[in-house]
Amino acid sequence: MSKHELQSDGGGLFLAHSALQELRRNSRLALLIPIPMLVAAYFGFGIFSAQWYRDPFIACIAVVFVIGQLFAVLQHRLFLRGSRKALDVLNALQDLTGKGVEGVQMKLQTLAPGHFRDLMLRAIKPLHAGDATLAQTLFDNAASRRSVHENRRMGQHISINRIILKLGFLGTLIGLLLTFPPMKDAMLSLNGSEGELKFVTHIAAALDGDRFAIFATLIATGLSLLIELVTIQLMERSFGRFENINSLAEEWLVSEAGSLVSKNPAGWSGDFSQMQNQIYKNLNELADMVRKTTRRIDDVRELQESLENRYARLNDLARETKA
Repeated sequence: MSKHELQSDGGGLFLAHSALQELRRNSRLALLIPIPMLVAAYFGFGIFSAQWYRDPFIACIAVVFVIGQLFAVLQHRLFLRGSRKALDVLNALQDLTGKGVEGVQMKLQTLAPGHFRDLMLRAIKPLHAGDATLAQTLFDNAASRRSVHENRRMGQHISINRIILKLGFLGTLIGLLLTFPPMKDAMLSLNGSEGELKFVTHIAAALDGDRFAIFATLIATGLSLLIELVTIQLMERSFGRFENINSLAEEWLVSEAGSLVSKNPAGWSGDFSQMQNQIYKNLNELADMVRKTTRRIDDVRELQESLENRYARLNDLARETKA
């Protein structure tokens, strides 16, 4: 359906269509973002440690980050698939003024099952019966279910972000713990004959522990910033666009299309011309019944006159007989 046709509905479905296009653009961008993020993280690791992948702890942080990006890609693929279904539903709702409620219901039933399509099918029925309160209750319940789903999905990425931060903090503690034995040995080595050489050696080992602690903290903080600024932001924008599509379509159906659903004659039979033909047919049948009834009344009147004449004649004969 063209943009002009959607805009002509008064704004509701046009705005929903615009939000749908923004959702698709945002999710397409989100599908490409993980690739440069993974490349940037790989080279960032290599700047501070050429063989970082040999350290199981650092490798574990990297694996958690990759898993989070895979979850993000899968979620945005679901957004794109849902946006295609939502577009079909918006096009079906646009036909409400032409095909009526029954026509829209039949068209919605032919579409692929989905949250948006099922919600519109359930809400049209009470609106068609004039019960806007029940329809609004259905919309509110659906919004609550979407909120639970959104919180669960966002919670996955927030948990991944927290896990990376906690692993970084744990790496910091491990690195600091690694510095204590060399520092102790360095202090004790000053009493020996080769104290200066051993002192330098132990101090170097302690610095390696500090370097690991700082490296783990830096990696965890950097990956957490990437997740916060890119992955979670794109996810929240997509969820927000999808919620906007639902709310705009619901508002349009309740406010702008409510009168069409409940009062438009097209909503009674699905076709105004068909309804008009039925009215003409009923009027013709009524006229035939009136004509038949008029003829029956005339017959009754003639019969009554005949009976009156016979009664009068009988009275005359009775008088003649008495005379």
